[in-house]
This record gives sequence, C-alpha cells and structure tokens, in this order.
Amino acid sequence: MVLENKIWHQQNNPFNDYSGYLQQKHPDKKPFLVVLSPEGLAPAGWTGISYSMFISVLSHRLGMACISSPLNKWQVLLREFILHLETLMGKNTIAAETETFVLENLRNIQEAVLLKNAVVKSLQEEGLRFLTEHFSDRGYEVATALNHWEGYPALRFGLSHWVSESDVVLFLDKTPGRQFEVRTYICSLTTPALQHQARQMLIPALHDDCWSESSGSVFTVVSRLPQKHEAKHLMFQSVAKALEQLNEFELRHER
Repeated sequence: MVLENKIWHQQNNPFNDYSGYLQQKHPDKKPFLVVLSPEGLAPAGWTGISYSMFISVLSHRLGMACISSPLNKWQVLLREFILHLETLMGKNTIAAETETFVLENLRNIQEAVLLKNAVVKSLQEEGLRFLTEHFSDRGYEVATALNHWEGYPALRFGLSHWVSESDVVLFLDKTPGRQFEVRTYICSLTTPALQHQARQMLIPALHDDCWSESSGSVFTVVSRLPQKHEAKHLMFQSVAKALEQLNEFELRHER
C-alpha cells in the first residue's frame, strides 16, 4: 500500500513513479494506492479518502475500543490525533448571511470602527483634562493609557509621582448585563502587612467586588457605575475619588 497524505499542497507528486516502484518491488502483489486529502480527491488509479470520512471511521473505532477495553495511552493519543484533524478541517462557524452582510458593508463597518476609536480617544483626553484640573492645586501630573479588555476600552489613569504601577481604570464594558466600572489596582504589595493595609484602607463601604492577583501582590477593588452615573462628568468624578484614595495609600506606603 502507498499512502499519500495531502493537507494544504496541490497533488503534483509523481504518482506514476510511486505506483511503478511498488509494482517493480512487489510484482506478485496487488497494489493499493491511497490519497488522504481534505476533499477526498485523487488521481486516476488511486483511491481518494476525505478527512471527514477518515475522522468518522476513526471516531467509531475509538468509541468501540473505549467500550471493549481499558483506557490506555494509545487511545488517548488517537483521540488527540482526531481532535487535531478536526481542527485542521474545521468549517466556518459564521453563518453565510452574516459573512455576506459583513463583506457587503465593509466600508460602513470600518467607518464605525474608526468613529468608535475616535470617540474613545476623545473621552480619554477629556478625562485626562478633568483629572489634571482636579489635581492642579497640588501640582500632581496625571498619566493615562488605553487598553482593550475583551474588545471594550479600559481607560487607565494614575499619578506620575507614584513609585508602584498602581492605577485606576474606567472600564467601559457594554456586555449585556454588565455596567461601566471603576477599578482600583493596588500593585507591589510585597508583604502580608501591605496586603492587609491595602484591604483595610482601600475597600470603600460601598464596593461591588474585590480580589487579589499575582499571589497577592496586586489587589483590585471594583465599583460599578449605575446607568444614571454614566454621564461623563460623573464617571470622571468617580475616577478622581478613587485616585484620591489610592494616592493616600501610595504616599503612606512608598515601595
């Protein structure tokens, strides 16, 4: 048997040479010439087997083996091999009408993406101006950065005199059922004492969630903004309040 496996390349191999060599080496035997390919195509004189057919037969045999015999490493390896083939042959999960709509409206979609980016950038700059004015009487310099979490903008603000990477994030999450959030990230909590003090000082009376990250060296406090507080000045006021509280901690506990 000759088995030629074609995944991504064209079938331009010297198939006649393969079959001629087999007949020369084994003239007393009947050759079985097989091409394994995504669509099951094969040249004349060869048998074509598609990956979908191959996977179907393998899966059935594997299922029977799992029922009739104890689990062993060969069954595990075969299962991993089948999963790999299914990944290679994976079909497009996007509906045809959705794909058509996107392709026909690429210009409008791109304009919407550019508009979204411009609005987010403008909001970030407005927040920076608001916070700079808020802290101007103390001469604090406000730093900002823009990230995206799960596709939604996360506007990061901090005070430049902080030694740690602590900051306050305005997370504009519009996932159904979610609200905009102000998240305070307290970083470089290198000792249990610092971790305890951060919890004691930075958890406000009204907060919605909190957790530790990086083996306790980062502590996060989350306050969700009600719909009525999604006006820009109210969002920035919430960020300013969180920065005030975080600044008090940073000045007391320089790391």
